Amino acid sequence: MQTHFAMRTVLAAAVYAADAAGATVDRLGFGTVTFALSIGAGGDTFTGTKRIDIVAEHSDDGTSFAPIPPEQLDGLIGDGAGVALSLRSAHAAATVHKVAYIGDKRYSRLSVDIVGTHAAGTPVAVLALLGQPQSLPAV
Repeated sequence: MQTHFAMRTVLAAAVYAADAAGATVDRLGFGTVTFALSIGAGGDTFTGTKRIDIVAEHSDDGTSFAPIPPEQLDGLIGDGAGVALSLRSAHAAATVHKVAYIGDKRYSRLSVDIVGTHAAGTPVAVLALLGQPQSLPAV
């Protein structure tokens, strides 16, 4: 089964207290991409004005990115404006989430958008799982 999908690191596991752009995922040779998010316990108390947004973007050329519309994100748990996940309340325990990109653009990525001032930071990691490979083994 491991040959039927490939993984890419989008955001390396780290404590984020500032914005961070995720690595671009190239879907060439694959039919699907699903993002796996691991969010650690919040280092700060989140509110509507002090939060972490995981922003979802896509692109035709890998350089000019635009927000992904909500109808092209399966598992959307954000605010629908290109935000895949928004942490706006207490986040005392680590959680994992998955969001599938179901649009037709070749390139996509998730990024961390820190809203407000965060003193302690919060652990975040994002992986992309590329599925439905056109050839095997998937690499």
